[in-house]
Amino acid sequence: VSLGSRLRGGLAVASEPRTVGAAVVLTVAAWSMSVLAFAAAGQAIGVQLTIGEAAFLSAGVALATAIPSAPGYLGTFELAAKGLAETFGLPGDGAFALALLAHAGILFVTSAGGAIAVIRFGWAGAGGATGTVRAEPGLSRPESSGGRASR
Repeated sequence: VSLGSRLRGGLAVASEPRTVGAAVVLTVAAWSMSVLAFAAAGQAIGVQLTIGEAAFLSAGVALATAIPSAPGYLGTFELAAKGLAETFGLPGDGAFALALLAHAGILFVTSAGGAIAVIRFGWAGAGGATGTVRAEPGLSRPESSGGRASR
């Protein structure tokens, strides 16, 4: 199978308005939570960040974590957030505290979500998916059994 046909197959999901709509809603929700994490971390250290400043920090850190880094972006996240927070006047210690609190909060929430997903759907491990992928009668695309045994 050629790369072009695999790419077309992968992009076919974009022709489904419901799927695209759900992706947009979930993306907005995820970015909103990231912005709120920075705003909450600021509040925790006594700094009132505007939504724009919190969004700037969130977007800047996301861009900075695109470079190779340690697992969980440890160090990279804090360095980027500290540097960005200093651009709008936070002193170094306050900027680092803000970065550390935001990162800890984000890691806690995503780790808890991952743990819930593992409990709910099972662990695939290195061997691949735990469920089988099969076509249900009357469906146009394969459905996963979500880690449970097939019928």
